[in-house]
Amino acid sequence: MASVNTLGRYNSKRYARHNWRDYGAIVVDECHHAAAETYKRLLLDFIGIKGKLVLGLTATPERSDKADLSDLFGCEPVYQL
Repeated sequence: MASVNTLGRYNSKRYARHNWRDYGAIVVDECHHAAAETYKRLLLDFIGIKGKLVLGLTATPERSDKADLSDLFGCEPVYQL
């Protein structure tokens, strides 16, 4: 388990120790933040490996800047109230 703030230091030793191929899935809580550059870098590194599952969860899927999260997650929301 790691935070985006920890892994987001892209050139950090912690980031370098992670081999994304070792993980089968990544869960992003508060995924409405995923439009930020730090999230994008991490997610795109992981999503680029075929067969990996990414699950984004948020209670506020509508962003005030109208950024489209489906570009990052590859689909429209599965469930929304």
